[in-house]
Amino acid sequence: MKTKVLDNKDFISSIDKSSMYRELDNFPKTISEKVTLNLPDNYSRVKNILVGGMGGSGICGDIIQSTLFELIDLPIEVIKDYSLPKHINSESLVIVISYSGNTEETLSLFDEAQKRESKIIAISNGGELQEKAKKFNSPYIRVKESLMPRTALGHLLNPLLNIVLKLFPNTLAYQDILEAEKILSNLQIIYALGSPLSENRAKEIAEKIKNKYIIIFGSESITRPAALRLKTQFNENSKLSVYFNCFPELGHNEIIGITDDPLSKKDTVIITLRSPLENPQLKKCIDVALEIMKPRVNEVIELWGQGKSKLSQLLSMIFLGDWISYYLALLREVDPTPVPSINQFKKMKKE
Repeated sequence: MKTKVLDNKDFISSIDKSSMYRELDNFPKTISEKVTLNLPDNYSRVKNILVGGMGGSGICGDIIQSTLFELIDLPIEVIKDYSLPKHINSESLVIVISYSGNTEETLSLFDEAQKRESKIIAISNGGELQEKAKKFNSPYIRVKESLMPRTALGHLLNPLLNIVLKLFPNTLAYQDILEAEKILSNLQIIYALGSPLSENRAKEIAEKIKNKYIIIFGSESITRPAALRLKTQFNENSKLSVYFNCFPELGHNEIIGITDDPLSKKDTVIITLRSPLENPQLKKCIDVALEIMKPRVNEVIELWGQGKSKLSQLLSMIFLGDWISYYLALLREVDPTPVPSINQFKKMKKE
């Protein structure tokens, strides 16, 4: 029976050979850890902020950008590429993140920011990025070891949160971080392996979406980072190709593809990430669009963020999504940890 699969620890350990679940369990503890920062005073006197990184490192920039969207009067950009925008200069704060410290796109961003005399902060677990930071005397933060870059989210995000608290104290509140940690700690009990399927929201959703074509929707100004993270976790953990888009833009195009495509599949599931912070216009936009699309798909599942702050809501949705992707991998009988094609991609780029 399906119920026995996700509640069978022997079966789970036979699939999850690297015990990824331990990293998921540990996530709540990594959010509020204090980080010692030694940053020059002029790092707070900048005209814009750029966060550069790829994959599990880059998503941290998305989270910070969304969290500070209505809290900071400085432009914040996230770059997942080799090059910086032309306007980045000596008055810009550039934060480069690479878990391994060897991501070539991120190293390229560091080099370019150095040439433009930007104010740079580097975050990694060693590697070439640490060496570059040491060479050019740039502030550097070394994060703790993790199983994979995508399971190091808390370790990578935590320094970013501490940087914001130190440099821009009138924006993010430390209380928001504590709220997020408390909520995640409570959710960990619900989503963990020992919580039975009958009481486990993550296991329940994984069961529902097994063998379904998955479409993920977020909202541009609020839940986009959590929706993108869910998409990439389905890619890497569950080994699935899934679709991702955001409101309100998708109401002007994607909605037609779902409702009017004669080949539209009834075995499609839409997962929509929602937030109580949606303003009335956005809420109505999402509600109406889902009402129109619902008859053409198998099911619409809404994941709502928890907590008062945007940070808490984003992280609570991300935490649930990480567990869903993990349990879906188990149901598909694939080890969630290995990513051979990504490793091949990185290797071939260097040849």
